[in-house]
Amino acid sequence: MPSYLIIHASLLLRKMEATILGGWSLKILTAFSQLKLMKKCY
Repeated sequence: MPSYLIIHASLLLRKMEATILGGWSLKILTAFSQLKLMKKCY
């Protein structure tokens, strides 16, 4: 396997990891903000 293919694959994996982690952190942040709003309402 050429080295550039391996590097390309690792970069793609890193991008996927970053998007997954970013998506999860966003979901958690939105959930926390919604909980805070609900607590304020009650």
